[in-house]
Amino acid sequence: MKKSFIILFAVLLLFFSCDNKKQVNLLKVDEIESSFQSEIKKYVFYGKLGETYIKKESKVPSFIVLLTESGLWNVYIEAYGAEGNLIAKSDSQDIEILPDKENGATFQLKAIIEKPTHLLNVYVTKNQFESDIKKYVLNGTSDGIYIRKESKVPTFAVLLEDGGLWSMYVEAYGENENLIAKSDSQDIEILPYEEKDVTFQLKEGKGTFNFKLSIPKDVMTMDKILCTLSSTEEISEEIKFEFDFKADGAINGAYKMFTKSLNLPANTYDLEVKTTNVLGDDYGIPITDSVDILTNKTKDYEHICDILDFPHQWITVNNGSEYFPGYLYISKSSEDMRVYCSFDNGEYVDITDKIQNNYVSFADSKYTNLKIVASSDLSKWARGDSYVELSSSGPAGGIVFYDCDADNKYGNGDGLTSSECNWRYLEAAPENLPGKYIFGYYYSSSAHGSLETITGKVLGDGSKNTDKLVAKMATEAKISLTTGGFTDLYAARVANLYSLNGYRDWFLPSRDELYSMYTVKKHIDNFPTDYCYWSSSENGYDSVISLSFDNGTEYSKSCEEQYYVRPIRAFDD
Repeated sequence: MKKSFIILFAVLLLFFSCDNKKQVNLLKVDEIESSFQSEIKKYVFYGKLGETYIKKESKVPSFIVLLTESGLWNVYIEAYGAEGNLIAKSDSQDIEILPDKENGATFQLKAIIEKPTHLLNVYVTKNQFESDIKKYVLNGTSDGIYIRKESKVPTFAVLLEDGGLWSMYVEAYGENENLIAKSDSQDIEILPYEEKDVTFQLKEGKGTFNFKLSIPKDVMTMDKILCTLSSTEEISEEIKFEFDFKADGAINGAYKMFTKSLNLPANTYDLEVKTTNVLGDDYGIPITDSVDILTNKTKDYEHICDILDFPHQWITVNNGSEYFPGYLYISKSSEDMRVYCSFDNGEYVDITDKIQNNYVSFADSKYTNLKIVASSDLSKWARGDSYVELSSSGPAGGIVFYDCDADNKYGNGDGLTSSECNWRYLEAAPENLPGKYIFGYYYSSSAHGSLETITGKVLGDGSKNTDKLVAKMATEAKISLTTGGFTDLYAARVANLYSLNGYRDWFLPSRDELYSMYTVKKHIDNFPTDYCYWSSSENGYDSVISLSFDNGTEYSKSCEEQYYVRPIRAFDD
């Protein structure tokens, strides 16, 4: 090697000597030994003198550099591997280069720990889910290595530490971390120091929705179950399905169970479940909920309804008539009583044997008007005509509970006709008067003996009773038999003073009027739980008939006791 350098130096010296004797500035780079020399594929020499720079590459560790001029040069060497990666580098050193001299330098390489960089530019194409997407996630695997990179935007860069063959796909997530969409997987070859662009196309993800609804099997008045799924975002079509309460479903203990499985696009849905009766009217309390369907996931949804979610019309049937729309729960006052029903004013049919657990269902028939009567002997029962449905609103806004002409064609069982008494219907105030009231005493201060009972007990007596009581006691009803004190707030007077929608002809009901109201109390509603009401029918000078609306029991109560007042009024067609 030394001999070759001498020959080269001599040739160069001769060359420059023949060309105006220019100086030759040579630097010999000595052979470099290192433990990683076998990995080095290229050496690069860097030199600087003032504003002069020089770079020379060599595949061997010993080489000669021809410099442009002499002087103090700052020099260093870099070593590169097969992939073009920087493996090692020497410290820089200052070397005085003398002209026409054999200048030499030795460099000590220091290893550089460096992994090659791999840059991946990810592009997610525009898609129909874009407005719902809150996060994009790149997933990738290669030889047991897994990466997961997140981004809030559809275009982003990922710096990989390892190249090679990668399998990659992109997922898109919504507001609540629900998976909305996913791309197909791609095999991507990534080389060291390569900047690579990759495009992903999101596809609509789907998940499974398992719907289960349980409804008490005793809800006999239901017809249809209507279910609707609508996206929280605008979509072209709602997803609807329905069940027939009678024909569909499976008995599961005390419930009927309705199930449905759907494969739905991944999204958040508003769920609404409505139930209807045979007339198509809404029936029961609707169900509203939110359902998240995730890609490749199963959503199990179950709702169990309570019997109280569905309204019931309850009626106690005695020897009186009731008119009602729809469906009834019925309890009989005696075992030997038969119950008869007229459908849309047709002939009466015996439905007694259809009553099970206090209810009878007419769900198979779309009747708008059902009339029911109860009697141990139908031949003695008057089932006449009606132009005002009981339980409907009266002219004053109260609830109609009695029709004195209902039995005219069949024997006039109550003995009343509208032509004789100048009224046909009784309506009850929609609510009790506020608080409780005494009945009151009306004897004079000098007379403490028995007074004649002046009030009647039968249907039609309530108005006359109230007029007599108010005329007798006026504004000074005696509070007690034994103590002093008077009041103007007593049962008959507060009923007489009641006004509703301009109607002021209200009165305290007689015993039989009060009992007629009790038989349809569920139609009238708004009765307190302790249920005890004054009639206007006296039993004597110091006691009056009251009625428990809890069980229909009649009591004789002292006039100084306090009970509820429900005014009523009479009217004609």
